Amino acid sequence: MYGIRIKALLGRTALDAPTISVRVEPDPSKAVNLNVTFDSNAPCVVGELLPTVSAHVVGEDEAVMKAASAKDIVLKIWHSKDGPVSDKPPARVCYTSLFSFTSHSNWVSQYMYIHCKCQDS
Repeated sequence: MYGIRIKALLGRTALDAPTISVRVEPDPSKAVNLNVTFDSNAPCVVGELLPTVSAHVVGEDEAVMKAASAKDIVLKIWHSKDGPVSDKPPARVCYTSLFSFTSHSNWVSQYMYIHCKCQDS
C-alpha cells in the first residue's frame, strides 16, 4: 500500500489535500528471479551425462512465469583452469539453448537440461 499526498504552495500559504491510498499490484509478467535446481554432489565425468538441471523463471508476484519459454533460458558451461570457478562466465564460453527439455504437467514453465554431457576442456 502506498500513500499519495498533493500539496500546493501559493505564496506563503500551504494547502494539503487528503492522503490517497493506492495499492500497487505486482506484475506477473516481470521476471525477478531464476530458480535453478541441480545436485551439486553428483559426480560429473567427462563424456558422461551431467545430472539433470531444472530451471524456472519467477515473476514479481512470486509465482512461476507461464510466459517464459525454453528459448529464453540458456545453459553456459566453462572450464576454470586456475582456481575456483567465477560467477561470471568468460567472453568465450560454450553455451547452448536447452539441449533437451521436458515439461511435466505439474510444472508450469519448468525446464530441465537432460542428456547433457561434460565437455572435454
